[in-house]
Amino acid sequence: SPSTFVFKVSGNSMCEIGIYDEDYVIIKKTPNANIGDVVLAIVDNEFTLKTYKKDNIGYYLQPQNKDYPIIRPKFSLSIFGVAIGITRRF
Repeated sequence: SPSTFVFKVSGNSMCEIGIYDEDYVIIKKTPNANIGDVVLAIVDNEFTLKTYKKDNIGYYLQPQNKDYPIIRPKFSLSIFGVAIGITRRF
């Protein structure tokens, strides 16, 4: 099975680190991520691209846009892969 995938971004939740709506993010498929990695995660059965974080409550996902709230899973959080690159159309 392929070890890398391309994920098309929808929305501007990561714009403060230069990832914009309709960009293509290259994802290395892995269930493991380090705190601070940009990850493609599955949170409560929905895919989302966010920064992986942890605090005294547990793991959560941090948007890189001050207008968006952090995401704490209600039921489940798993890592699909880690972002390793980005590309966009002209």
